[in-house]
Parts: sequence; C-alpha cells; structure tokens
Amino acid sequence: GTQFVPRNAHIAYRGKPFEGIFAMLVRWTDRKIAVGVSSKHTRTPAFAVVDHVFGRNRGSTSDKFFTSDAPASWVNFKLPVAVRPTHYVLANNHHTNFLRSWSLQGSNDGSTWRSLMVHRNDRTLSSSNPVGVFTLPQPQPSEYSFYWFRILMEGPCEANSNYLGISGFELFGSARL
Repeated sequence: GTQFVPRNAHIAYRGKPFEGIFAMLVRWTDRKIAVGVSSKHTRTPAFAVVDHVFGRNRGSTSDKFFTSDAPASWVNFKLPVAVRPTHYVLANNHHTNFLRSWSLQGSNDGSTWRSLMVHRNDRTLSSSNPVGVFTLPQPQPSEYSFYWFRILMEGPCEANSNYLGISGFELFGSARL
C-alpha cells in the first residue's frame, strides 16, 4: 500500500543511531542520496561507501569504506531534501585508524562549506566504541538547513595516517520533503 510521507519531518535521536533522516529517505521515498569521496583506497570498491553507509552493512563494526592516505580526505552526501541537523552519527571501525580531528560541514551548493561541528583530538571513536553520536550546538539559525553534508579530516587519525574510514553515517533533525 501507499505510505503517508509528511512534507516536513522532524526525526529526533532516540537511542537508535541508524534510524534517522537517511533511513527515512530510504524507507519513505524514492529520492536518491548522492555520495562523493576525495579518493578511495585501491582495495575498496567505489560502491563500498554507499553499501556501508546506507546498505546492508550500515554501521557494521566489521566492514568499512576508507579513502587513500591523503591529507584533508573527505566523504560528502548530497541529499534530495534540506536538513537542519540536531545530531549526527558517525561509525568508524578502521582498526587503529580512528578519526581524531575532523569536522561535519554543510553546504547548499557543494562548494561553499560551513563547519557545523569541529572535533580536535576527539577520542570518542575507538575499538570499544566504534559508533559516536554527536549533538550539534543549538539553537542553530534557520540558515543551517543544508542539502550537502561532508565529513572532512582535519588531521591525522589515531595511527598517524590520513585514511578516513567510515562504516556508517546518519543525521537527525528537521527535513523539508
């Protein structure tokens, strides 16, 4: 049957890290989420970031996508809806390559980016805690609704390399459908 899809949706974080706006878009709409990467490791197929972030391996603690070992590596997501985020989830199970310095950024054109949250020597992600839930500073001005989101590495990971490993990403907040 047909499922009702609200025009405006607020998806609050309620303890389930992969049940946010991305999950809503996949379940309720036929709208696509585009994914871009700065580079990819030669052993990681190009589709892996989509599979690990949105597909059957979403949030897996054994699978991951990772970029090549290059400074300022990034992964971005272009959504078919504008999102005003309140929380985000990042899963990073990359053995010793846990992110330490990165930022979550938003954009409406894919070229001009605004940092929404900056992490410096953040030790949230680890082998005992591969999934981090981050609360964005509130309240955010109304202009903090974005179509594009990017995880940008701003320093080496725990193993002193520049591999950006990601095994899951999700947003919570308000979306205009």
